[in-house]
Amino acid sequence: MKNFFKIIFILSLTIFAVTGCADDSGGNGGGNGEVYTQEFTKLISIGGLSYGETADGKKYAWGYVGELTGAGNTDNIRTPKEVDFTIIYNITNVSTYYILTDTGLYAWGTNSSGQVGNGTTDNVLTPYKVAGIDGNIKDIIADDTVYVLTDTGLYAWGGNSYGQVGIGKTGNVLTPHKVEGIDGNIKEVIANGDGSTVYVSTDTGLYAWGRNDSGQVGNGTSGGNVLTPHIVDGIDGNIKDIIADDTVYVLTDTGLYAWGGNSYGQVGIGKTGNVLTPHKVAGIDGNIKDIIADDTVYVLTDTGLYAWGENSSGQVGNGTSGGNVLTPHKAVEGNIKEIIASNNNVYVLTDTGLYAWGYNSSGQVGNGTTENVLTPHKVEGIDGNIKEVITNGFIVYVLTDTGLYAWGNNLLGEVGNGTTEDVLTPYKAVDGNIKEVITNGFTVYVLTDTGLYAWGDNTYGQVGNGTTENVLTPHKVEGIDGNIKEVITNVFTVYVLTDNGLYAWGDNYCGQVGNGTTDNVLTPYKVQIEKQN
Repeated sequence: MKNFFKIIFILSLTIFAVTGCADDSGGNGGGNGEVYTQEFTKLISIGGLSYGETADGKKYAWGYVGELTGAGNTDNIRTPKEVDFTIIYNITNVSTYYILTDTGLYAWGTNSSGQVGNGTTDNVLTPYKVAGIDGNIKDIIADDTVYVLTDTGLYAWGGNSYGQVGIGKTGNVLTPHKVEGIDGNIKEVIANGDGSTVYVSTDTGLYAWGRNDSGQVGNGTSGGNVLTPHIVDGIDGNIKDIIADDTVYVLTDTGLYAWGGNSYGQVGIGKTGNVLTPHKVAGIDGNIKDIIADDTVYVLTDTGLYAWGENSSGQVGNGTSGGNVLTPHKAVEGNIKEIIASNNNVYVLTDTGLYAWGYNSSGQVGNGTTENVLTPHKVEGIDGNIKEVITNGFIVYVLTDTGLYAWGNNLLGEVGNGTTEDVLTPYKAVDGNIKEVITNGFTVYVLTDTGLYAWGDNTYGQVGNGTTENVLTPHKVEGIDGNIKEVITNVFTVYVLTDNGLYAWGDNYCGQVGNGTTDNVLTPYKVQIEKQN
């Protein structure tokens, strides 16, 4: 189901340190030929690899390239090189990276469980072409265990401590294995939070296997592992959505079913204790439009918002905190446009404004205090029609037709008010017409009619002001010519596509900026392309 709000995922500042840079001392800095600039129409940045397509139909890659340019290659190219492949899809699991191209599936990065699929558990520093997968790839789900759905079936490899690869035994699986025992056409594959339990929806039913310590496989037992696919009984109707972790929620056209971990009453049956088979959740009125589930569950219907489960910070919104709510509680009545729940706090946009409640250690509820808020609180001080809300549960950004507001955690100056003290009520960081807001939770980029502004964490020079000191107020990024078409960030590297060329700056640990070095780049660099002989 559509998740209406954007969620910022706070990433570790050392996210890339695991893999390092491949053979940096011998990296290819490019030739000495004539160079020129080109208008890029597409840019993908993942795991130290930069890939771009230009207006004249050519394709270029730089940074981590590896076997993308030929079997056995481990090249790290520091300037754009014309290539003959096309990237179709890419996915990241913290520090392992996967890209699907028209020539196959490639993986690199952390490989402690064999998740790269190259037959070893050694980290892989540049893209490796994964072998042993038949058919056209339709979907990829990646954690310590990897699942690839093709038109010939489901393949799995990597971490297998709980039997989640589905081969009938435990122990890491270092190359792709085709999962047997699933009947019917596969519609969807879902792996729980750490990939240790798997759910596959087909036109014949729902299959599950893997970790089962909380009964999440739904076979009536708990405490062990299920090593091959098991069909889950007790679910009526056509499956519309699956949300899975230690607790599983399945929405069908007959209602919402839940089972598995229930330490906080999150299954909604009026008591705690693991639930080993599917249970239909009662007490929810209206058509279900969205489900957000962790230890606390939020269900949005056309009559309002329901919540239940863990309530340590008052996040259920029933006026209490410190206990559990064991059945659905209607927290908000009426027409709700958007909802996000993160870090034990909740933000709900309705026809009458933005409401927030729950955990409030940094003032992120926006009520002027740092005390938890136990019932929905209308956030005051925001002018204009709200267009977008972005939050990670610690800091909040609200985009309206009058500007950008921010409040909450301000450790690195992310609010943009000139301080590093938490901000307890909405502060207008940028005035006027804003086209786009992008943030990784540390640094903020705002595109307006007058240009690109940035502030916050600047460890790698990603603000683009020529320094590595954090920037506490919005800074207009200078040195970018042309009309900006798109802004892309890969944690600490920034790319800006304009009608006058491609600009990049920030973290350049493997040459991903494309300037021929691996030194961080502190101001926008216009990417040059060397003419091919």
